[in-house]
Amino acid sequence: MGSKMHTQAIPILHPDSQNVYTKYTKINNLISNKCVISYSCGVVIYSTNYKITIVDNFNRYINYYMFPYNITDYNGYTRYKPIVWKGERISIGSILAVPCDINNLEFTLGFNNIVNYSFYYGYEHEDAIVLNKKLVYKNLLASLELNITDINLAHIYDNHIELLVYKQTKTNTYLYI
Repeated sequence: MGSKMHTQAIPILHPDSQNVYTKYTKINNLISNKCVISYSCGVVIYSTNYKITIVDNFNRYINYYMFPYNITDYNGYTRYKPIVWKGERISIGSILAVPCDINNLEFTLGFNNIVNYSFYYGYEHEDAIVLNKKLVYKNLLASLELNITDINLAHIYDNHIELLVYKQTKTNTYLYI
């Protein structure tokens, strides 16, 4: 997979490490944009999935908030995992938390599966076909897709309430109730 395709891939819920390694599996500049990086040196005093608190050398408390589910451009989600512990000394630029598609500081986007790229009853090699029932029954290839709908309430004179629902499609359509 090319380096730009890594950002477009939708991670599955339980990814595995790769059997075939490329030069893009280690953390590079493309992957480090997604990580939470410290801006000061100090000691970690609090570390959870939602917040990391650091006391720097000037006794200032610095909080790094990690939203549990960030929506990406492709309607997927990013869940952050802290990789620092309470009492750990960190420096400027060290990685505090990584997204769920990084495991042991390596890219883990998918599941190791034996794939045959050939013709199968008229399907070409670009079409995705799952031939193993175990993968389907155990939900090993499951991912999460989120659809976002904006709802606005507007109060109009004569005690009427107008509800506006914006559907996020290619053309903006408005529904008035």
